[in-house]
Amino acid sequence: MEIEHRYPDHIHETPWPAQNQFLRITRAACGLFIFAEVIIRFIGDPSIRNPIAQLRCVISIISKVPASQLQRNPLAALDALYEAILSQVPCELLKVAKDLIGTLLFLDHKSAKIKDFDLCRICNSLDIARDDAVTALHRLHSILFFPKTKDIGKTRPRFYHTSFRDFLEDPSRSNGYLIDVKECGSALFWGSQALADATLC
Repeated sequence: MEIEHRYPDHIHETPWPAQNQFLRITRAACGLFIFAEVIIRFIGDPSIRNPIAQLRCVISIISKVPASQLQRNPLAALDALYEAILSQVPCELLKVAKDLIGTLLFLDHKSAKIKDFDLCRICNSLDIARDDAVTALHRLHSILFFPKTKDIGKTRPRFYHTSFRDFLEDPSRSNGYLIDVKECGSALFWGSQALADATLC
C-alpha cells in the first residue's frame, strides 16, 4: 500500500490496516469505489502526516453509521466522511471555506478557465485574505485537488469527484454544509465588478 511506503516511521503493523478494520471499511463502502478513494486520501493526507490517527478517525466515523441506514442509503458512510472532513475546518474560517468551495462549485458548473479565475482573483473578488483562504482549505486535501505549484494563487483547487459536489448541493445530505451555488455566483460577479470599477477609478 502506497501509504505504508510514504510513512514507514508511523506504520509498523503487518498487515495494515488490520483485517477487522479493512472489513469494516469494506462493509461501509457498499461497493462505492469513490468511498475507498476518499478514505485513502484522507488517511494519507500530507497536511496531517499521521495515517494511524487518520485510520482511527475513519473507523470512528463509519462505526457511527448504523447498518440499517447503510441498507437504506448506500451513500450514508460517504456523507458522514465528507461531513467529518469539513468539520476539521476551524470554526472561525468555516464561512470562508464555504464561500470558496461554493465559488469553486459555481466556476465548475460554468466550466470557467483557471486563467480567468485563479485563486488569487477569487480571493480578491470575495474580499478574502489569501492566508485565510489557504488556512481554511488546508484540511481538505482528501476532497479537493491542489495542483503542485510554487504559487497556489495562480491556480485553483478542483474537486476530485462529482459525489462531493452532489453532497454540497443536496440539503438532505449536507446538513449545515449546504452550498447555495447561485448565491456564491452572485457574490463572485458583484465582487469582480467592484474590482473592475476600482481599477477604472
